[in-house]
Amino acid sequence: MKKNCFLFSILLAFNVVVAQQEINTAFTTQMNTTFGNLDKNRVPHGILLDYGMEFTNVPRYNGTLTDSTFTNKTAMSQIYKTLLTSRIRDVTAGFVTPTEYDTRWRNNRSGSYVAIGGLFFRYVQVADNAVTTNKITVTNAKAYDKFISGVWQNPYQEFQTFAMTPDIQKYEGLTMQVRIPSTLFYSNYQSTVQSIQIDFGNGAGYVTVPFNQNVAVNYTTEGVKIWKYKLNLTTGTSLYNQSRIKVLQTMTIIPYSQRNN
Repeated sequence: MKKNCFLFSILLAFNVVVAQQEINTAFTTQMNTTFGNLDKNRVPHGILLDYGMEFTNVPRYNGTLTDSTFTNKTAMSQIYKTLLTSRIRDVTAGFVTPTEYDTRWRNNRSGSYVAIGGLFFRYVQVADNAVTTNKITVTNAKAYDKFISGVWQNPYQEFQTFAMTPDIQKYEGLTMQVRIPSTLFYSNYQSTVQSIQIDFGNGAGYVTVPFNQNVAVNYTTEGVKIWKYKLNLTTGTSLYNQSRIKVLQTMTIIPYSQRNN
């Protein structure tokens, strides 16, 4: 995956320096060298995507539905890990350790409901034109805050990401219970989440699914179903995401005595 143009250019310069000095540095050391001189308290939300290790293309999951935004557990985990490593200062809202993240999924495996997890985060990137518009200074592959007449220039561009997925990708039976455990929904702006609605692809349209409550889902046919998620925010805006689940009709076992011989 490619990061934005700003980071690509600065890393290119950094790698030239590294090659010349024949120094092999770890990724974290490289990022701290590149961004260590910035005032971290000026980074909105404390999450700078350029600073983190990119496990997946987080900006792709921006709340719009496209063919490339289908989410499963692997994709959601990759989004989460990218954001986790992008924390440029000590922010904790919406985050747990990777071990705790996996433990929560395991704890919500149940024979009585299908668990759905999700995340909603706001983060920033250094704008592609931050250098050319004189909003940030780069010297020797190191970024510095820019001040003009004593006024700090904001080089950051704000984004948001939203993703949801069930714990499983295959279910046997045309009737199921689904639940969104609050422990499986991660956000650094939880207070702005008004409601979550899901279109289960069964003709019922979007259904509100409250946290920690079972909702019945019924199908008349088996097959691959597309679940569409709608995150309604207190700002009046909505974000969308989607996933797939294969529904199989439970096999009916006919007693031998009732079979036609």
